[in-house]
Amino acid sequence: MGFSSELCSPRGHGAVQQMQEAELRLLEGMRKWMTQRVKSDREYAGLLHHMLQDSGGQSWSSGPDSHVSQSWAEITSQTEMLSRVLRQHAEDLN
Repeated sequence: MGFSSELCSPRGHGAVQQMQEAELRLLEGMRKWMTQRVKSDREYAGLLHHMLQDSGGQSWSSGPDSHVSQSWAEITSQTEMLSRVLRQHAEDLN
């Protein structure tokens, strides 16, 4: 009769059981990996936020129209956005 009749045998049952056990091991590995990923993303977002707070109090001698000041403002802005995105993604994964 084909596929279904072969599953009714002890050999077929064993094969299905082995496949299910392998999938459970994979799911457990995925769970551990995702837990570590969330933890790492949160930690990285926190470190970026801390860096931004440390750099925020520094005064720059060049004027607000200088290219260096504009570049620095863009770097800090993009870093802040990255920190927020990472934190939100970590919360979404959790």
